[in-house]
Amino acid sequence: MARRSLLSALGETGAFVCDTAPLVYRLERSSSRSVLSVVDMLFDAVESGDLACIVPAVCATELLIRPYALGPPAVSVVDALLRSPGVAIASPELGTAHAAARHAARRTIPRLADAFVAATAAELRLPLVTGDRRLARAAAGLLVHDFA
Repeated sequence: MARRSLLSALGETGAFVCDTAPLVYRLERSSSRSVLSVVDMLFDAVESGDLACIVPAVCATELLIRPYALGPPAVSVVDALLRSPGVAIASPELGTAHAAARHAARRTIPRLADAFVAATAAELRLPLVTGDRRLARAAAGLLVHDFA
């Protein structure tokens, strides 16, 4: 039986909220071939304009930490990805902050960065794509490994 693709799981939404890990996999080629194939298909759809990728500001920050340690050329590569036409950065609004705080206070999503990611997806009413199994479970997100 064929596995359902991540693109078909996203359905007709036209957009998704992306956690940090899928972006890292795309940039650093740092996962298994099967996961990279799924991530490539996803971001190829973003690059072709078929999907919009919404990156929470906290994920953009996480994504930039290692490049800043490596130097300006690495920062330029990540910056170019984050500024590409199919990608938008979502700054947290007060409602998102409240939702993230509720997750953290209730310990449903204890890591504050993850709570912001989940709250951003909920606030925008978009599916969350992540490489974090715990976050996928807690936020009803789509785990890229499940489609590999």
